[in-house]
Amino acid sequence: MSTHRQSNARTSLSRPTQLSLKLARAQGKGLYFASTCHGLEAALEKELRSEYIGAKDVVIGNSGCYFYADKKTAYNALIWLRTSSRIMELINETDASSWTSVKGPFSPTDSSRDDVPDGRHSLLEFAKTAANWNDYFVNGEELRSLRVDCVLVAGSDQVFGLDNSHFSALTVKNGICDVIRSNFGEQRRPDVSLEDPDLPLFLHADANKVRLYRVLNSETMHKRGYRGEGPQHRAPLRESLAAGLLILSGLLEDTKQNDERYNIFVDPMCGSGTLCIEALLIGCDVAPGLIRIENNNADSIETSLKEEFAVARWHDADM
Repeated sequence: MSTHRQSNARTSLSRPTQLSLKLARAQGKGLYFASTCHGLEAALEKELRSEYIGAKDVVIGNSGCYFYADKKTAYNALIWLRTSSRIMELINETDASSWTSVKGPFSPTDSSRDDVPDGRHSLLEFAKTAANWNDYFVNGEELRSLRVDCVLVAGSDQVFGLDNSHFSALTVKNGICDVIRSNFGEQRRPDVSLEDPDLPLFLHADANKVRLYRVLNSETMHKRGYRGEGPQHRAPLRESLAAGLLILSGLLEDTKQNDERYNIFVDPMCGSGTLCIEALLIGCDVAPGLIRIENNNADSIETSLKEEFAVARWHDADM
């Protein structure tokens, strides 16, 4: 089975220099990245700073925003963000400028070889030491499942030889499994789940840095859950894009006006009504994450949270 699901994202996660993982942890917080459509970064920043989420340190990046957050703020973002497709917490990062792009044969399934090119061997070692993986994966007698997605920004192949996103993701997975096997025996290793992993990981590499994130949401956040299972419009407007356009139009501010003129919304399109639906959700202060939970139809809120949000299954979850 493949360990990697090809990511469609081309997001550049080159982190602004004023934000530091070390500083975030010194404050008892994490460093997060919320992704969005290119051009909607300002709308996403406005959401993150709103009273519903309350993020204080927000910096616009490329196709998303970075922010410091404690768990409560991160969970609020997961429930309330309308313009984001996923929220990721940085686990660890490393300066890869010293890695070399030595060419030669490489098998990501054989991590014991001595002739592994330096850049990819360095990635394997980084994956092994990026976190205390026992805490992340051990769940009583069971092991949590994982998936590794990967984006390699132009330049990573020239600098340290990472030129294949599938092999890079596989290398990270193998490094983690090596740690688990060395601690618990050769027969124990996390399962790979491409559709619904307990721990979705995201590897990002550019010409200078390699970063490993864990993704809080299970399914992409633009799927609210209100479209149902019946016949669908052939090309509906993505919900997060519709919400972003509305926020940029000033709808968030308009809904706070005590004026009947702002209770009228006109959609000149002839599609599936996404703009109208998203405008109604904004006007009525309905959190999109709560729609997903309500439409889950699980036996309990706890089960719904675990099915809708990967973070609810983590060892350090506090939802």
